[in-house]
Amino acid sequence: MLMKKYPVFISIGLSLIIAVPAILAIFCGYQPEEELTESFFLVAEEDEKGNEGWRVYENRQGRERELVSNGYAGYTGVDASEQTLYFSKKLPEKPCDSLMLEIWATFCSVSVFLDNQVIYSDFPELDNRIGWLELPTPAYEREKPILLSLPPDYQGKTLTIAQSYIGSSEKQETDTTFYPCGVRMHYDYGYENRIIGSVLETMIPAMFFFLLSMLLLAVFIGNAFLGNLSFPVFSLALMSVMLMGRQLVLASFYHQYFGYPTLDYSSIFYYCSIGGQLLFFASIFRRFKGFIWTMAGCQCLTVVLFAMAQAGILVEYAEWYSFLTGFPSLMGAVCLAAVLVCVFIQGGGKKPYLRG
Repeated sequence: MLMKKYPVFISIGLSLIIAVPAILAIFCGYQPEEELTESFFLVAEEDEKGNEGWRVYENRQGRERELVSNGYAGYTGVDASEQTLYFSKKLPEKPCDSLMLEIWATFCSVSVFLDNQVIYSDFPELDNRIGWLELPTPAYEREKPILLSLPPDYQGKTLTIAQSYIGSSEKQETDTTFYPCGVRMHYDYGYENRIIGSVLETMIPAMFFFLLSMLLLAVFIGNAFLGNLSFPVFSLALMSVMLMGRQLVLASFYHQYFGYPTLDYSSIFYYCSIGGQLLFFASIFRRFKGFIWTMAGCQCLTVVLFAMAQAGILVEYAEWYSFLTGFPSLMGAVCLAAVLVCVFIQGGGKKPYLRG
């Protein structure tokens, strides 16, 4: 009788009883190694520790000249419009179990040296010597970072990264700006720990929404066999499924398996979850039922128009494109605000505004 009378609250309680121990088990079972990650991402103000010790310079057949940071993600003082530039750092003396480089060279080619010995190059057939190297600019965009494990005897050696560079030759500027690619150094399996951490950030919320949706659907089906179609439970289950889908789409590994689709599925799932909330309120309110159902239908219609606009079926980069792609967010906010107003209006009456 309790399940039939209070299906929503009992199902949420059961989901918490199952999900919370599972989440605690994952956290207790995962004991990460001590992670130390140093980053070199251009702006010293954002990461002073990571930029400490790095030297950015140009080297033409042994003639070095250091570049000066402009404080805005770049280094000035480059004379030529096309050449290879370098940035280097002396590695620590203390040993560690593993040292991995993560280099984000999206629009450039690189070569990596350890005490003037090349250990990686995008173009191994070239003269890979510091000061003599002329790296060409690649004709493609690199979608993944370069992962490079350093040899065990790296302690105390100088790490040097050569990067291709093309200046602004059209403006004929004598002082152009160089933007080094992003570099991370992971000590003691820091890269593996970071991957595990990102997976847990996706898995735990997705698992919670999955358990919640499955339990709500089980309650809905159980009540249906008893002759009671509990539509509020089904609406909450739909909302949980949408939130689970959005969490999975936002995962870092999603694009590795599914590429970059035309549709923005994370926004679609989010807008559909708002529609699920509106359906829930429409099914439990006694008054304003038709008004809330109308708002839920309008929200669903805006999501359909949003998907059609992104797919190029309705409009393709026309005047209405920006309006249709931004309208579901505005409509969802207006609908939820209207529901809140309905709660306050009907809450002041004598009759209960929720179904018993």
